[in-house]
Amino acid sequence: MISQQFIRRVTLKRETVETFDRYPFSLPAIRSLQHIDLHPDVTFFVGENGSGLHSTDATASLAHRTNSLFCSTMACGTS
Repeated sequence: MISQQFIRRVTLKRETVETFDRYPFSLPAIRSLQHIDLHPDVTFFVGENGSGLHSTDATASLAHRTNSLFCSTMACGTS
């Protein structure tokens, strides 16, 4: 059974979006977004550039001897 402490779904409240003509809502992926289902076996670290996310991710990967998939906005090719 999945614990209730995990966020299982993120839903875009489309009725609260003033316009889909401005960034980020103008992006095709966001414009068509209804919701995103999240799996409890995946951890997301979210933060501003320079807040230490890469260091946190690298340290956790080394400690647990796992591979890491770190994606910053620069590394993913977005701005």
